Amino acid sequence: MAYQQACVTPDKSTDMNTADTNNSFEGLSFLITGAGFDIGKALSIRCAQLGAHVILMDNDNRALNAVYDEIIKAGHTEPTILKLDAKKLLGENADLIRQQILSKHKKLDALIHTANAAFPLTPVRLLEDEAINQAFNVLHTLPHRITRELYPALQAAKRPSIIFTSHFSAHSNRPCWGYHAAAFSALETSARQWATETKNAGFSVNSIDPGAVNTAVRRKHYPAEEQEHLRQPE
Repeated sequence: MAYQQACVTPDKSTDMNTADTNNSFEGLSFLITGAGFDIGKALSIRCAQLGAHVILMDNDNRALNAVYDEIIKAGHTEPTILKLDAKKLLGENADLIRQQILSKHKKLDALIHTANAAFPLTPVRLLEDEAINQAFNVLHTLPHRITRELYPALQAAKRPSIIFTSHFSAHSNRPCWGYHAAAFSALETSARQWATETKNAGFSVNSIDPGAVNTAVRRKHYPAEEQEHLRQPE
C-alpha cells in the first residue's frame, strides 16, 4: 500500500511524452473519469499509448467519442466508452457497469479520478447552501461513490490503484476558495480512509494536485491569466 499526501505537484520538467517508454501497461485496465477533456483526455491517450485498455467515463458523449477516435486512429487498444453520467452510478446501473467490466476485463487495475468543475470564488460568509451541496457532490461525493461501486472490480486486480485529483485549496487559507477548500478537504479525508482500510488488500491509494495546468476549469477561475507559463494537459 502506498499513500501520497495530497497537493503534491509534479515538477514542471516532468512530461508524460518524454517519460520512460520502457514502462508498459499491457494487460492492464484503467478507468478514467473526466476522460473527455483536458487532463483526463491526455491521460487516457497516454495510457492507451503505453498499452492499457482504457475505460473512458464522462457525461459528454461527443467528447468521449472524440477521444475514442483519437486512440483508435493511433492504432492503440480499442477503449471502452461509458456513456453514463456518474450521478446515475447507483443501484442497478452500478451493478451493470461492474458486471461489464468484470466480464470483459476480469478486473480493474486502476481507477483515476480527473473529473472536475468550477464553482464561484466567494467569501465564506456568502457561501450558499445549494452551491455548497453541489460542490461537495461533484468534487467529493461522486469520486467516493464511483470508487465504492467499482471496488469489487478493483479487488480482482493483483495491485489495484486508486488516484484522486485534489487541489491546493484543501491546504490553503487563500480567501474566496471556500467551496473548493471544503469539498477537496473532504475528498482528501476520504482518500486517507480508503488508503487505511485497503492497506492489507495491496491497494495503492494516492491523492495528487496536478498544479497549474491550462484546463477549462482553471480558465474559468483565472479568466485574465496569461497562459504561457501554464503546463498543457498533454
